[in-house]
Amino acid sequence: MSLELELIWFVVVLGGVMAISWFGPGSSGLTLSYLISLGFIHFWGGLIHALSWYHGGEADFTQLGFDQFTWAVTGFAFGRLAFGPIVSKHLHISEARTAAPGLAKWSLAAGVLLYGFLRTLLSNVPSFGAVAGCGGALFIAGLCLFAWEGLRLRQSTKLVLVILSLVFLPFFTIVSAGFLGYGAAATCVVVTFLFCQVRSRIFAFCFLSFTVYLGFCTFMTYMRDRADIRDEMWDEESTFSERIDRLKKTFTNFERVDFSSQEQLDRIEGRLNQNELVGRAVVLLDNGEVNFAEGETFRQALISLVPRILWSSKPVTAGSPDIVSYFTGVFFAPGTSIGIGQVMEGYVNFGSPGVVVLFLVFGTVIGVVDVRAARKLRDGDTLGFVIWFVPGIALLQPGGSLVEVAATTAASVVLVQLFKIPFAMRAKKTVIERADAAASAWREQAAPASRR
Repeated sequence: MSLELELIWFVVVLGGVMAISWFGPGSSGLTLSYLISLGFIHFWGGLIHALSWYHGGEADFTQLGFDQFTWAVTGFAFGRLAFGPIVSKHLHISEARTAAPGLAKWSLAAGVLLYGFLRTLLSNVPSFGAVAGCGGALFIAGLCLFAWEGLRLRQSTKLVLVILSLVFLPFFTIVSAGFLGYGAAATCVVVTFLFCQVRSRIFAFCFLSFTVYLGFCTFMTYMRDRADIRDEMWDEESTFSERIDRLKKTFTNFERVDFSSQEQLDRIEGRLNQNELVGRAVVLLDNGEVNFAEGETFRQALISLVPRILWSSKPVTAGSPDIVSYFTGVFFAPGTSIGIGQVMEGYVNFGSPGVVVLFLVFGTVIGVVDVRAARKLRDGDTLGFVIWFVPGIALLQPGGSLVEVAATTAASVVLVQLFKIPFAMRAKKTVIERADAAASAWREQAAPASRR
């Protein structure tokens, strides 16, 4: 299949996911968020090589990598649109509906406490640091709940606050860590959630399109000055005001996306073209220069599920630049953040069939979690929504390794189970109090009758 047809196929699948989000059994935006994030590191890199005026990068490697991306999209589509509904239909999980007034504010507060403070304090404490690090996902769930309340109650103030927070999130992660991606990923989750909740389809589509465009412009502007920004943000002697001044200097000269600009196309090639790395891995593996992993990274992902507090010498850590270098023959400067991504990880284990099966699983699992979270919200079970949605966010790491995905998802499950305890206890207490009140009322009504 030609590159142009493969690009069209991705757009068709994306449109199908949008349609089922609107007209299907319900969606909380997780599926759409994953597909958009996956597209950011593969689709745009393929698109620029379809432009007749761009001659940079490695076109042959990009084509080979995009072929595998197409297999991944196909597997994901079948998982989400075909297998996901079947699994959801036969998945019977008995869960009590728990009323949790004020859950959005509690989620936001707990997320700030965990991610903003305890994450750093507990970073060297096995397992506890990982759980605290998932506070960011809890914060995102709180934002989504806050926006949902605003839509349901028609409280525009809440929606305005959420929109402002979305503008703030990418800049927060730049100032705090020097990375744009974390804040952009969080923003994508909230935007796709709103896309699925807003009643006006036209408004929802325009809102999503504008956000993607604005995000792309922000990426272009950030990448232009990334070296200077990171020098400032990573300087331990740099003050907060100096960091803000650095950002002001960058974003007061805001760049719009211009596909006729060779400089901007080179930025896409350098950072958003995961296809080239995948293509390099395909060549090395097919030529026998390196050996297939044959499920080794899958085994490591299973090991990562075991808490380090129970296995202090666990031989698995997050991060994948060494794996990428081994399978691609490309070596990166120290401190460079390069993830293997699920497309490459599927291929380096079992070739194209590994890619299809891996994404079939991802499409099915994310689809089930997506629909389950949406149903909880539809039924008014906001606590149930958080319990499903937060681990679902952990699955949205298309550029990371399976070890990172598995470990983060496990930590998120632990976090939401701990988070729900006070709400479940309060709900149980309320049920007991109502039962006692009903019994007292019955006794008061029965007493006069017995005397007669």
